[in-house]
Parts: sequence; structure tokens; C-alpha cells
Amino acid sequence: MKKALVIFLFLAVIFSFGAVYADTGSFIVKFSDGFVPPESLCLEVINGQHNLYLSKSDTFPAEIEKYIEYCEKNEEISFDEPLEKEAKLFAAPEDPKYANQWQLQMINIQAAFDYETYGNGIKVAVIDSGCSEHDDLKANVLTGKNYFTNDTDVTDEHGHGTHVSGIIAAQINGIGICGAAPKAKIIPLKCFQNGTTTTDKIVSGIYDAVDTFGCDIINMSFGLPNDNTAMYGAIKHAIDKGVIVVAAVGNSGGSATYYPAGYDGVIGVASVGQTKVRSNFSQHNSSVLVCAPGETVMSTSNENGYVAMQGTSQATPHVTALAAIALSMDKSITPARFKELIINSCEDLGTAGYDTSYGYGLVKAEKLIDNILKDKTVYVSPVNSSDAGAYVYIENTSEEALNALSLFADFQDEVLTSKSIRSITLESGEGCVINMEGISGNETRYFLWKDFVTLQPLFEKRTLE
Repeated sequence: MKKALVIFLFLAVIFSFGAVYADTGSFIVKFSDGFVPPESLCLEVINGQHNLYLSKSDTFPAEIEKYIEYCEKNEEISFDEPLEKEAKLFAAPEDPKYANQWQLQMINIQAAFDYETYGNGIKVAVIDSGCSEHDDLKANVLTGKNYFTNDTDVTDEHGHGTHVSGIIAAQINGIGICGAAPKAKIIPLKCFQNGTTTTDKIVSGIYDAVDTFGCDIINMSFGLPNDNTAMYGAIKHAIDKGVIVVAAVGNSGGSATYYPAGYDGVIGVASVGQTKVRSNFSQHNSSVLVCAPGETVMSTSNENGYVAMQGTSQATPHVTALAAIALSMDKSITPARFKELIINSCEDLGTAGYDTSYGYGLVKAEKLIDNILKDKTVYVSPVNSSDAGAYVYIENTSEEALNALSLFADFQDEVLTSKSIRSITLESGEGCVINMEGISGNETRYFLWKDFVTLQPLFEKRTLE
């Protein structure tokens, strides 16, 4: 029995897709590894570990030029006139709006919840306009960074980043909406201010997401119309480090390719509406890998409210949330493996097979979960907590009966404070919830063993996040 995740924002209803590019008069310079540029060049560090600097000039002495791998313009981008708004601002509701979130029903996120997996503890970098305080987000938003003030104040004057964050990780808390991965953790990296940014800030944010904040996934609801060497290097670094990168394909409704969605290894996301037809604003080109709901999507807004917005910006975080779901089920999933899983989990739309409007099709949570469980003999959910205590959901996914020993253990400063041990027998396809009443320590761990003699684990240890 079943218990039954240079640059501009695709700003949905707020800004049009058109962008105005301005020359900042500065340049991004990549020096060879090991070369230390002299102070006389008056360079600003973008990322010292990767030898990236910001220069006011693209002209260097001959003895310096031989150490330069590339030098490219650091462009500033601002926005054109806003699109017509198609949705009103919602006041904070007294009751959950989960039943009204058509997009979650379309991708069947309940299938993940039936397995008691909610993106538990997976860290998602949202490179965007920040994230404002919100009752539906406060438990899931961790300390981030503001790349304009170089501090941790990520207040979102615009609201775009707050909206994206809510789609991913709005809490299950009896109010407002529910995110598609409601126990994932958001790292807000504020790289946009007043709808504007520069390439160096995005590049810094990507490197920090990987090397400083240790994120598992990066969500990027923005795009650049030209291939950019510095950003490509940062994206490649993230993917090489095992970070899943998800990006919006664009809102101009044409066939032009935007980056980072256009880079190999990035999950490019297009938008569909409630009829599963490509949104008229959604790009159609080879950067489209999959599609997700992106029209009139309700999520968190500034001033503790809720608003419906549309764009590939809104489609993208649904796929990011499914990546968080996948990683919370199996932390060993690599970017390449997730790409394979998500491709094989789609409902085919449009022309049979792959096409440039829908990619491989509409993402589906239940198919993703089935594909993850295919090669496993047993599934153990992340450790969750309720008023009654800690619990996990276990399912025998093998073809034979499962006989195992279940152990909950509570620790306080690495000292065992309480435990709960029981034997489990599950027939093929059968599942059950295992509870531990009360949580006495500051860390709860869960183990499932074949027996007490060999202590052979049937899965990796789970810890309450």
C-alpha cells in the first residue's frame, strides 16, 4: 500500500522580454591559473579562485596580455515596457490554496508527496532579484548574498525572486500556497536590482552557489542572447561539481536561443498553459529540453501576499523543484542522470518525440519517481516530523518479500538519547509508515538493516533535515 521538485530576467507579467543593452565601460578578464595580476592594473576581483577580474580597460601591457585567456564586455541590461497584467494580486488567504494550484495538479506533485518526499534539505540557489520575508517561506530561506551591497540583505524590491522561490519551496504550513518542493532550502542570490544586472554579478553568483553555499541545484529564470565565455565557464564549473542547473528558455516567443538555457548540460524549460499548449511567449528552439506550467502561476509576492504571474521564469522553478524531489530521494543523482530521468519522465506533447516547442514534453512527478525507483530494492523516504514525532515511509520496490530491521536513533551532541527498533516484513509493492514518538535530541537518524549480525544497510542513512 502506498501512502496513498549583458543579462535579463524573463519577468512574466512585470516586464516584456525585450531588453536594452548598455555598455558599462568595464570588461571581464580571465587570467591564466597561477598568474597574479599586479595591483597597478586596479582590477576588481570577481572570483579569485578562478582568476576572474573586472577591468575598466580592455588594453593591457604586452607582458600581461600573454596571461589573458579572454577579455569580454561586462554588459548591463535593463527592460522595456511591461506586459499587460493578466492576474490580480491575491490577499494572504486564511486556508491553503493547494487545491487551486492547477500547475501542481498538472505535473501531479502529489505523487511525490505520497512518497513523503518534499525536497527535504536540498539547497537551491535562486539567482534572481532576491527574496523578501514571507510567512510561507521563512522556514525554507537560508542566508544568501546581495551582489550590489556585498552583504546578506536580499530584500526583493521587484518581487520576481520571491515569486520563483515560492513556486519551489513555499511551506506546507496551513496558510497560502504550497511549493512543489516544500522542504527544500532556498539560497537567494540577489544579482538583479530594479530589473538590471551585469554579467560579472551573475558569474559571481554561480561560482558562490557552488563553492561558497554548497548548493545542489541552481535556478536561473533569466537569459542572455549571446554566448558568454565567463558565464559558460561558471556553468560548466557548476555541472562538473555535480550541481543541477535549470534555466528558462525565454519569453520573446521566437526561435532565438538564450543562455544559459542554450548551454550543454543545462535543463532548458519552456512554458505551457492549462490546455498543455505551448505558451505564445515561450521560445521554440533546440535549447528546449522539457516544458512545465508557466501561465498565471500563483506564488508568493512582496508584502507577504500572493500573485499570479506568467513566463518561462515561472515554468523553470517547477523543474527545479522536481530536481530537489529527485535528490531528496537519491542524493547520488548527477546532472547527467537527472537529465536522463527527466527526459524519460515526460508526457509527450506536440509532434511525436522531441520537438523544439515542447522538448521531450511536460514534466511529470509520478513518472520521475517511477524511474528513480526502478533499480532500487527498497525505498526509504527522508525523515519527516510531525506533532507525533519523526517518521519515514518505506516501500518494498523489489519482486520478493522484504524482511528487515528498522532503527530510529535520537542524538544530542552525538550522544544517543533514545532509540526505536522494530522488525519489518513487506511484500513486493507494499509500503508502510514507521514512526518514532517524540524527538528528544537535536538530530534524528534512521537506518534500515538486513539484520543485527552483519548490519548490512539496505540504503544510505537518513537524517532529519
